[in-house]
Amino acid sequence: MLKILIEKEIKDAVLSTKFAVTFLICSVMILLSFYVGAKNYQVSKQRYEAAVKENLRQLEGLTDWMAVN
Repeated sequence: MLKILIEKEIKDAVLSTKFAVTFLICSVMILLSFYVGAKNYQVSKQRYEAAVKENLRQLEGLTDWMAVN
């Protein structure tokens, strides 16, 4: 009896419109967070690579090894 009641309640909850809408919204938000995270990573990587290039350019211009930190 209890098993039938639990199954019925779960079916009612899962098959409801409210569940479907909530699931859809959460799925979209998860996908958007992955997209934003990937874009932030790409931007950070580009900034890092630009900083490395700038540091190498500055180091190539130094002739006094005591000034190299």
